[in-house]
Amino acid sequence: MVSKATNDVIADWDMKANVIEWNEVATSVLGYAPGDIRTRNAFVSCLHEEDQAKVRKRLERAISEKASLPSVEYRFRKPDGSWLTLLDRSYIAYDSSGAPERTVSSLLDITERRKMEQALHEANQQLLENDERKNEFLAMLAHELRNPLAVISNTVELIRRVVPKAGERYTEALRKQVRVLTSMVDDLLDVSRVMRGSIALKNEPVDLTILSREAFDTALPMLNKKQLAPKLNLPDRSVVVLGDAIRLDQVLSNLLNNAIKYTDPGGEVALSLQAGDGWSDLRVRDTGIGVPIHVQEYIFDLFGQAERGLDRSEGGLGIGLTIAKNIVELHGGQIQLQSEGEGKGAEFTVKLPLAPKEVLLEKPVRAHSDPHPGKKRILIVEDNCSIAETLKELLEALGNDVSVVDNGIDALRETERFSPEVALIDIGLPGMDGYEVARQLRQNPRTRSSILAAISGYCQTSDRELAKAAGFNEHFAKPVEFASLVEFIESSTSRMH
Repeated sequence: MVSKATNDVIADWDMKANVIEWNEVATSVLGYAPGDIRTRNAFVSCLHEEDQAKVRKRLERAISEKASLPSVEYRFRKPDGSWLTLLDRSYIAYDSSGAPERTVSSLLDITERRKMEQALHEANQQLLENDERKNEFLAMLAHELRNPLAVISNTVELIRRVVPKAGERYTEALRKQVRVLTSMVDDLLDVSRVMRGSIALKNEPVDLTILSREAFDTALPMLNKKQLAPKLNLPDRSVVVLGDAIRLDQVLSNLLNNAIKYTDPGGEVALSLQAGDGWSDLRVRDTGIGVPIHVQEYIFDLFGQAERGLDRSEGGLGIGLTIAKNIVELHGGQIQLQSEGEGKGAEFTVKLPLAPKEVLLEKPVRAHSDPHPGKKRILIVEDNCSIAETLKELLEALGNDVSVVDNGIDALRETERFSPEVALIDIGLPGMDGYEVARQLRQNPRTRSSILAAISGYCQTSDRELAKAAGFNEHFAKPVEFASLVEFIESSTSRMH
């Protein structure tokens, strides 16, 4: 007898008589009246044509191998032409001679489940496509913003070198705003990388004592301008971790900038570093506006800012702490906030694992190195004439011999005449792109050993990897800090001689 105490469709197939008996549930689920489907062939004919073969082969294989029937899904056509998706779990019984005698099958209607799964899959695919389009848009937006920022940055640097000393405060104000805008562009791209989990890190010895002192020195002008008392407490020895010096400096600078930003004049900002029990303990403390208790639980979440006034004078994109947390965790560390609430200051603690003892003998990575000035032959390949001309003037002011071209073909021709020691190449050139220019320069005996630097508005991890594969020594994001560019040129060329 076929069981009635179930919501599944139960089919009992007498294989010798080729007769199928169904339970009462079958009519309501499958839509056929009792007796409509009495044979195996009649049942299989109701299956989707693409599924019939696999159902037959499944049975034939199980019988030939005297094996159990694996579960299988197939599409079943109801009398009204609609389709069900059934999950078939069956068992074969054999007689005393070993011949198959009957098959009992439990058929579960999973149509709605599969529809929901398909809808979820399609929604997920749509989200992935939207996310990819968003990332492409952010990359293009960053590129379009970086070109005018590069012109402004270079122009400000030129003005700073020629205007009277009385004009320094104006050029410094412009430089500050360029740095702010550049930082915002970088954060937009970084948050995209954070969401994809694609932030790439170097893994080198980093002396946190040096890095902390340099970051605090950089913050001192802002501390003094806002009349904040600076407190620095560093050990008199190296505290070495394995990591990415640039990214760790980014974390520390973010915490210091936030402390300065949210502390009123007359307050205090302190930075301290300790080490012990295999961990470094880096703390940034302020006596500022604090963090409300209800905000603390999501302060590290994306866009997790406390409420600001309409003027947003102390605002930002609300993503700096999200990026900082991600960077710290990628280094195997932790970042924590302690604040007793609004108006009671805040302290951020960054804990990072110390480097193994055998690493301590190696020379730690410093944030900066001393340049070695000297005249160089430098080729600039840039189709934005404003960027090219301002950069040319800056480099010539240092005594370099500089040539400028605006496309890849002319760059290759100019190398035959000019034999540059250094080539600064834009990636998004008309016709031949910067990657191909670099590849061909590497094949030319005149420029095989030249220093090649990409200076581009395209600066995602994939762009840097492409630049490295093409033969570039370095990849700079526009607008490049002129001092950093000069330092790179001097240090790179000094190693050539």
